[in-house]
Amino acid sequence: MRYDVGIIGGGVIGLACAWRLAQAGAQVAVFERGQVGHEASWAAAGMLAPQCEMMHYPPQRVAQAKRKAMFGLCHQSREMYRAFADELLAATGIDIELSLQGHSQSDWRIPGILYVLEAGDKAAIAAIREKFPASQFIASGSPEAPDFGSLLSSRPFVKQDDALWLPDEGQVENRRLVRALHMAITKVGVQIHQQESIERVRVEGSRITSLINSEREVQCAHVLLCAGAWSGQIQGLPRECLPPIKPIAGQIIALHEKINAIRSIVYSRHCYVVPRRDGHLLIGATMEDTGFEKSVTVGGVTQLLGAATALIPALSHSSITDQWAGLRPGTPDGLPVLGRTAMENLYVATGHFRNGILLTPVTAKLMADCLLKDVEPPAEFSLQRFQENQAEVEAGRE
Repeated sequence: MRYDVGIIGGGVIGLACAWRLAQAGAQVAVFERGQVGHEASWAAAGMLAPQCEMMHYPPQRVAQAKRKAMFGLCHQSREMYRAFADELLAATGIDIELSLQGHSQSDWRIPGILYVLEAGDKAAIAAIREKFPASQFIASGSPEAPDFGSLLSSRPFVKQDDALWLPDEGQVENRRLVRALHMAITKVGVQIHQQESIERVRVEGSRITSLINSEREVQCAHVLLCAGAWSGQIQGLPRECLPPIKPIAGQIIALHEKINAIRSIVYSRHCYVVPRRDGHLLIGATMEDTGFEKSVTVGGVTQLLGAATALIPALSHSSITDQWAGLRPGTPDGLPVLGRTAMENLYVATGHFRNGILLTPVTAKLMADCLLKDVEPPAEFSLQRFQENQAEVEAGRE
C-alpha cells in the first residue's frame, strides 16, 4: 500500500500529527521503534507551563526574536488544550485529566503553579509580572492573599522565601494523553506499526520514495519525521536534512503523599513537584548529557530528593512508589524544528526538548497546515535556521 503520509515516530507529536492529517482525509501510517508514546512522552511530567519554561531561555543565551516566538508558540498551544482535551474525550472516552484554569475538572487539585523564588530569579520574575498581570507575588512571611482561597494548603509546607503564583499554568496526565491519541488515530484509520524502526530511506533525486526497515519497504507520498531523540539517526537522508538533535536524559521520581497537602504544582530552579489526581506526586527532573543512556541512577535520585525535601520538608515522610528516565530531543538553541526540509516531500516536527507535551496541539495543527495547505510554520522553527550557523549544527550533533 502507498500512503499519503508516513510518519517516523509515534510519540505524542507523531500521534497528534497523524490524527489531524487523517481527520482531513489523508492515508497515514505511523512507524514506531518501540511502543507508541513510551519514550519521552511516557516519561514526562505533563506540565503546561510557558511562563516557567521561559526561565530556561534567558536573553543572554537565546535571541529576543526566538524567545518571543517560542513563548508565543507555547502560549498558543496551552490555550488550545481545553478544546483538544474535550475533542479527545468525545472521540475516545478518555479523560486526559487536564488541570487548567477555565476547564472543568472534578478533583482536589487547583490549576496554576507556585514558583518559589531565589535571589537570582528576581529580575526575570519582574519581567513576567509586567507581562502577565494575572500573576501574583507572595512575600515571605506575609499572610496569603484572599484571592488564593484554599489554593495553598501547600504553602505552609514550602520552606523558601518569596513566591510567584502563576494561575494560568497547568498540567495534563501525559500517559492518558498517549492512550487517548493512540485510540483516536486507530478510530480514524491510521495504520500503526509498533516495534518497527525505520532504519533508512530510499531517495530518488530530491524526493524520498520509500521507508525501509528489516520488515518491509513502504512507499509514501510524504514523510514526516517525528522521531524525537532519534530524529538524527535515519540513514539515507542528506546531512542538511537531518535535524541536529541531541538526547538529554531526565529522571523523575513518583511519591505517594497521603494527605493531598500539595494541591498545585510547586516549581523552583532545582526541581518541580506535580500533584496527580491519583494522589501521587511527581518530582523532576534531572538534565543529563549522557547520550542514549537513560538509566535511573543513585545520583539522580539523590539530587531530586534533596531538592524536593529542601523545597517541601514534609515530603521526607512520603514513600517512593516509582522512578523512571527518558530522553528529551534537544536542539542547539532549545527550540523545536518544524516544517519543510531541502527534500521536496520530507517534513520535520521534532526537537521539542522539555516541551513536547505542551506543544502537542499546536504542532499537530502547524504540521497539518504545512502538509495539506502549504502553510509554513514560523521561520524561527525552520530547519534552515541552522544552515546559517554550521558550527551550531555540529555542536548539536555531538
